[in-house]
This record gives sequence, structure tokens and C-alpha cells, in this order.
Amino acid sequence: MTTEEQAIKILMGTIDQIMSDGRCSYISPANPQYSELREPGKELLSTAFDLIFPMLVKAHLARRKEDAENLMMNKLGK
Repeated sequence: MTTEEQAIKILMGTIDQIMSDGRCSYISPANPQYSELREPGKELLSTAFDLIFPMLVKAHLARRKEDAENLMMNKLGK
């Protein structure tokens, strides 16, 4: 599992937990547009994002490095 996949799994798990907890969110049975994220849910989501953000940065930097290496190898091969 890639770092990005791990981050998405953590984020989706957090969102699922928030949606299942009435203290964290209100899910409208009538219309999803009336649903809302409550303050504890906002805090939990913010904390989760703070935890996964370094993972996403690491993956982003690795992808940029790989792209730069590929570009260099392509230029050297020509």
C-alpha cells in the first residue's frame, strides 16, 4: 500500500467514524444537503488531516523526485 493510499484510508476511516457519531455530525434523513459537521467532528477531521499531511507531503516529494529523475534519464538517453 502506497503512502497516499494509507493517508486516504486513514482519512476515509475518520470520516466514517464522524458520520457514525451524532456528536460529531448530523446526517439528515430527508436530504444530504441538510447534513452538517458539528464542532467535535470538525476538530477530529482537522486532527486527522494534521496527522496525514506529512504523509502526503512525503509522497508528493517522492513523486517529484521520481519525475525529475525520469526527465534526466530521458534527456541523457537522447
